[in-house]
Amino acid sequence: MAGRLDWARLSLDEARRHAAAWRGTRNARLVWLDEQLERRLTHDAEGIAAAWSWYRAWSRDPSGVEGEPLPTWWDESDEGLWTAGTPAQAIGADALGHLFEASLLARFPDMVHVHPGRGELKAPPEDMHRPTLSLSPTQERPAFDVVKAMWNWLSTAAEESYGRYHPHFVVRRFIESCEIFTQAQNAGRMDTASGAVARSELLTVEKWDDGDYRWVVEVDDVTANEQEALVERLASELGDAPGVAEAYHQDRGQILVSGTVTRRALTTWAREWWKENTANE
Repeated sequence: MAGRLDWARLSLDEARRHAAAWRGTRNARLVWLDEQLERRLTHDAEGIAAAWSWYRAWSRDPSGVEGEPLPTWWDESDEGLWTAGTPAQAIGADALGHLFEASLLARFPDMVHVHPGRGELKAPPEDMHRPTLSLSPTQERPAFDVVKAMWNWLSTAAEESYGRYHPHFVVRRFIESCEIFTQAQNAGRMDTASGAVARSELLTVEKWDDGDYRWVVEVDDVTANEQEALVERLASELGDAPGVAEAYHQDRGQILVSGTVTRRALTTWAREWWKENTANE
């Protein structure tokens, strides 16, 4: 069964070689993506928005992948690793990942690739040695994990209810990431674990029309990765907010909410909670 490449099993040297091989496919993937959309995509939020809109529709019935190599992060072993999509869909997600990274590098040309390890700023075991983009060559945070993001996009596009109600999902991630890195640059705090990711404004509430849940509280990918324990606490305590019947921590940065609470009231409560609980960090 195909699945994700297990970066944690790779040595640091192997991870670096694998990441370099992935970056070596960028130009070809971006050319392929331009051909699919029949336009030259800009490396910015506008280009990402166009590519994500295309991908959400294209991934239902992928085409144009004949002769295209599989992504280097797509593992064809029989390890039984979980996978969210088909090889064809992964090719599209790979191209989108290259566009996202190229856009970040266009916005922050001094960014470098790092491989989280067992240092002072530990990565979760499953994230060991997976390449990320960072502002600093010697430290790891704040950073953006493009490989993880590609898997999230692959699974998100497969969930029709989510993709339908979140047409700006990926471009919003790009804008949020730029805000985080810009704040880190301006503050001179390139690499503290709490650093630039504690701002409550990065916490949003969106409509969720699937099952019994009405809302989804979202914490941006970078913050959710850095503040995983805090997001878990938020999910736990959201159940006590006025008008909330149930809060379910569906994914690292997503909390589904049911009840009579309004969007404005839920946003206000969640952001105030975040401010109070990050005030001393």
